[in-house]
Amino acid sequence: MSNLQSFDSVWDALEDDPIMAENMKLRSTLLMAITRNINSRNINQTEVARLLEITQPRVR
Repeated sequence: MSNLQSFDSVWDALEDDPIMAENMKLRSTLLMAITRNINSRNINQTEVARLLEITQPRVR
């Protein structure tokens, strides 16, 4: 038999520290929400960079 482990999320599997795992879950959720919002606006990279107040190369 193999020693298979089961996790509630990929972050729980990757992070030993539960606080860090929760932090990564929250960051992931936030980035997905930002991505959905940007995609729904149908705007280009220049407009996204201006909206987020970051440089255009940071927009992917």
